[in-house]
Amino acid sequence: MRFQKIPYYLRKSIDEIVQDARQNITIHYVTSRGQGGQNVNKDSTCCQITDHNDYSQYFFEPIKFEIPETKTIKCMDQRSAHQNGVIAIKRWEKSVKEFLEKPLKRE
Repeated sequence: MRFQKIPYYLRKSIDEIVQDARQNITIHYVTSRGQGGQNVNKDSTCCQITDHNDYSQYFFEPIKFEIPETKTIKCMDQRSAHQNGVIAIKRWEKSVKEFLEKPLKRE
C-alpha cells in the first residue's frame, strides 16, 4: 500500500473514495444502430454509467463546496461492448478524481 496525502477538506484519500464510489454506480449496455457511412459504426454497443453517489459524505464541510448531482457518462467510441465499458469506467474515474482534487467552492 502506498502512502497518499489526503487533502485537508476530505475525510479519506481520493483512491479510497473512488473504491467506495465504485459500489454505487450502475452500468448499462445499449445496442445502437448506425446509418452506415464512413465514420459511423454499424451495430455498436454503447456503455452508459450512472453515478448515484453522494459525495458530500466524504467532505468535512460539504456546505462549502458544490457537490455534483447524479451524472451519466456514455461511451460509444468502439465497436466492442467491453472496450466501451473500460473506456466509460476510466472516464468516470477521471471525472471523480478531477472533482475531488479541485472541488468548486460555493460563493
